[in-house]
Amino acid sequence: MKKALTANKAWSLIAEMGWGGRTENYKHLAETYFKFLGKKGMQELYDFVTARVKELGEAVAMYDQLNVLTSLEVGSDDGFSDLRYHIVGLGKDEFDACMKDPRKMQIRYRKEEYKESFAYVFLEPDPPRTAAEKKSSRELLAKNVKALEVELRNLEFQLTVARGYFQDINMLLEQVLEDTKESA
Repeated sequence: MKKALTANKAWSLIAEMGWGGRTENYKHLAETYFKFLGKKGMQELYDFVTARVKELGEAVAMYDQLNVLTSLEVGSDDGFSDLRYHIVGLGKDEFDACMKDPRKMQIRYRKEEYKESFAYVFLEPDPPRTAAEKKSSRELLAKNVKALEVELRNLEFQLTVARGYFQDINMLLEQVLEDTKESA
């Protein structure tokens, strides 16, 4: 029977990902770690991460409750979520530091030292495109290129016609100006 993901193993995986240091490319991390851990393993890691995110939220709420006059500025719901996920993505040391002193989250928020969003690492990547999907895309591209070519030719024709009108108008204008000089 496979053992559930331990906290040490979860923190080790998070450190391995290198979020905020080596990378913030959540798509690449998702592709890599879904292959490595599988859907079930990623769900377990996501459950661990969201539990830590919740703990950070509770730490801020507790701080605000104890310090009513100096509540923390840590962003709106979305920004606060991104901030907390980013902190967990940075690893155990940063998480522990922020749990010990929630004001560190405010400092990071004010300096905009967080990225959107470590949570996206846990979105299952799209499956690879099939040969039929690739062929369909090529055919659609070729069709659209031909349609664009037709439209460009039509525009060029309309521009040529408009230039002809402009030349006719310009010649008439010159004639009218000449007529005006003669009458004066």
